[in-house]
Amino acid sequence: MTDGLHLQQTSHPTNSTSNNASGTTTTVNSSSNNSQEDVGVSDLLFLEPLTEQSFIDNLRRRFHADKIYTSMGTLLLSVNPYRPLPLYDEAILRTYRTCKTSNLPPHIFGAATAAYRDLTGHGANQVLILNGECGSGKTEMSKLIMDVVASLASKTRESDLINNRLIIFGHILAAFGNAKTEKNDNASRFGQYTDVAFNSHGETVGAIVTTYQLDKSRVVSQGPRERNFHVFYQILAGADVHLLKSLKLQRNAEKYSLLRAGGVYKIDGLDERREFVITKDALDVLGFSTAECQSVFQILAAVLKLGNLQFLPKTNVDGTESCTVLNEHEIHEVSELLECSDSKRFMSVLTTGLVQMKADLMETALSAQEASRLRDQLCKALYNRLFTWIVAKINSCLSYSSSSSRTYLGVLDLYGFECFEKNGFEQFVINYTAEKLHQVVSDMIMKYEQEEYVKENIAWTLVPYAGSNEVCDLIEKGNHSLLTVLDEICHKDEVTSGEQLLHKFSRYHPQDRNFLPPLERPTNNVPMDQFKIRHFAGTVTYSSQTFVQKNMDMVDHSLAELIYLCRHQLAKELFPDGNPARTIGKKPVTIATHLKVSLTSLLSSIANRSTTLITCIKPNDLRRPNFFDEEKVKHQIRYMGLVDQVRVRRAGFAFRQSYDGFLKHYKMISQLTWPTWDGDPKDGVRLLLLDLKPEGVMPIEYVFGRTKIFVKYYETIHLMDELREKALENIAVIIQKTFRGYRSRKSVSTSTSAQSSSHSSKDSSARPAPGAGRMSKLLMRSLYND
Repeated sequence: MTDGLHLQQTSHPTNSTSNNASGTTTTVNSSSNNSQEDVGVSDLLFLEPLTEQSFIDNLRRRFHADKIYTSMGTLLLSVNPYRPLPLYDEAILRTYRTCKTSNLPPHIFGAATAAYRDLTGHGANQVLILNGECGSGKTEMSKLIMDVVASLASKTRESDLINNRLIIFGHILAAFGNAKTEKNDNASRFGQYTDVAFNSHGETVGAIVTTYQLDKSRVVSQGPRERNFHVFYQILAGADVHLLKSLKLQRNAEKYSLLRAGGVYKIDGLDERREFVITKDALDVLGFSTAECQSVFQILAAVLKLGNLQFLPKTNVDGTESCTVLNEHEIHEVSELLECSDSKRFMSVLTTGLVQMKADLMETALSAQEASRLRDQLCKALYNRLFTWIVAKINSCLSYSSSSSRTYLGVLDLYGFECFEKNGFEQFVINYTAEKLHQVVSDMIMKYEQEEYVKENIAWTLVPYAGSNEVCDLIEKGNHSLLTVLDEICHKDEVTSGEQLLHKFSRYHPQDRNFLPPLERPTNNVPMDQFKIRHFAGTVTYSSQTFVQKNMDMVDHSLAELIYLCRHQLAKELFPDGNPARTIGKKPVTIATHLKVSLTSLLSSIANRSTTLITCIKPNDLRRPNFFDEEKVKHQIRYMGLVDQVRVRRAGFAFRQSYDGFLKHYKMISQLTWPTWDGDPKDGVRLLLLDLKPEGVMPIEYVFGRTKIFVKYYETIHLMDELREKALENIAVIIQKTFRGYRSRKSVSTSTSAQSSSHSSKDSSARPAPGAGRMSKLLMRSLYND
């Protein structure tokens, strides 16, 4: 399952061409040229003239020639082709793995290889950030990066095993965490950060996978033309007859209410049966036992069958509402799947509730609507907790000892910006995350970069930019932020409607230009529970109707206890809060607070890493291959500030390092600084670089800052790395020759020590040369210090 880069889409007529003066859209024949000749400018730092229109025109020319990758110095742009391209075979990967990436066309293989080489060559921890809208190809980029890392870091049998797991775990997360949305056939419905650990030899020793906020509401509700999570369709299509029978399932997806809402059961070009086989094999590779796999499938089946429960409304004698289960056989089968011995108790828990009456809890009958809400709550909790358990199991399989790890390479794939016809709490959380990432990327490239030049006393003309700070502050900062107000309401026991929540929002932010409350009176049939936020990528209208309930993320205690008391081991493990011996504590942390804390921790942990930014662009919203919608591309270029980023990168520097660190790393490539340098590190760096002028390192390529050396082009660093490798080889040869000579002379000395004094001259000649031992020690000490 892919994000569009390799997935064959339904064919569209593409034999016409349109490229008028306004150039809004272009379509070309799908047999476009894919030769090795370059088209347009492959590195936008060299684009002349640099304007928004020339930027777009260059991307269009390359897109229609299947050149989907374009660089911006060390940054990479990728335009989703929405069709398979011959860009990812083993031969191409080998080329980027073995050759100098700066001499090759822009490619995701090149970006990942450069990051790995920086990690192993300079010992710098890395993070690759995937940025772009939902459907722009981020998921596929993440998988390709893992392919490259696994290929580069496979050096022993142990690392081969770990790398195989690194490649395969993504399929499991995609099966359980991805789904078809209106705009993307393989949308990740969770955020993900994978941190891969390496030892001192550059071999993979393990990884930690962190996920952020699964969109569990999708389990019970999907929009038009959308699907539930992939794994449900996989199991129905791919499970053999015996497995289906044991799970009490039928192969027809239309039999299940949770899969009918969006009206879509298949994705063109996707073989669900094959995907299920891959998912099962992946679970096996990652150490899931046969019993554990069966338990996982049983919980999935239980969720599907719970979703089919229907409640028949009843009116009691006293006028109150109650309900009964219309299809009791589903309850019996769910009870069997979860090994619940009392199906009547299962039915009772779903149709009755507990209310606080003074000091006691009293049972009360639930209406059909309330019972349906309780059923949905259980479906979401089962699936969400199962997903969390699977991630924990994967991490257990990829775990490593902290003493064995030296450097780290992280891959960050968070949510892409979303805007649908109807947007609720899920889109609010997703767009808040996208807003935070946009702020970090903007600050990293536009703010911190320029601030560092000024701080280091480098001549610099500031390039202005628009960041996301105002919107992020609106959502998360201060006592009156949207998240704080939402949490305050969630911690109260009173029932709050969407209108009441929105009233509080509006009271605290009456003049905020990024927050647009509804008018005093409904107009054009727009409900009063809607509000708008001006996000970096556009204005989104949200319905606040279910914000409070979804943010609380609570599971009714009677439900938790019901599942905990089942004999199904995994189900029991998923609901420790249902243990009757456990006291009911305070309300759990809300979704918004948990996400805010998690994002703050994540962004803080990657702040000091060397960053590779990969920006993914959607050429159109129709997922059509060979179709370039200029207005769509222009919108993305503008809100990402890509033209300004090129201006900063063009005038700025690709590499910077402290004088001491730079000198320690490169001192062996100049006789002026090798084997030791006892003076000021800045003076040592100055002499070292001047000594490299005959090798092609020109003074125009670097600038001396207050505390750091700044190098304009990465090609200069690549050249210096090559010189360093040659110098280290020569040093190794000298050490070997010195040691062999010493060992040879010592052997001769030993063999002649028993002879007469008349041969003393030979004994003398057998001693090590006076400077050889000292030279060997100096070389070894210098290398050790480096």
